[in-house]
Amino acid sequence: MKTVSLTFNPAFFWRESTSDGLYSVGNAVIVPGSKSDARFIATQASAQLQWRMTRNLTWFTEYGHFFAGDFLKQSTPGKSINYWTGWLDIRF
Repeated sequence: MKTVSLTFNPAFFWRESTSDGLYSVGNAVIVPGSKSDARFIATQASAQLQWRMTRNLTWFTEYGHFFAGDFLKQSTPGKSINYWTGWLDIRF
């Protein structure tokens, strides 16, 4: 069907510098870079299902798994997590 699509999205997260930490949206430091020399943060694998219901209405749902890398394992409890989200996009 042209109105339904399934997309797989891999993502890989690395620190550019071992001085870098992890930051929130407002640039506050969440995890300081001084806690680990590792550059690899994590890998994320996700799948998104999209249904274009009408020209102005689209429903999305996404499931993903976040695999903690060496930086997170050394500087935080470093647990991998699963997540699921859904949303409705209304355009005018």
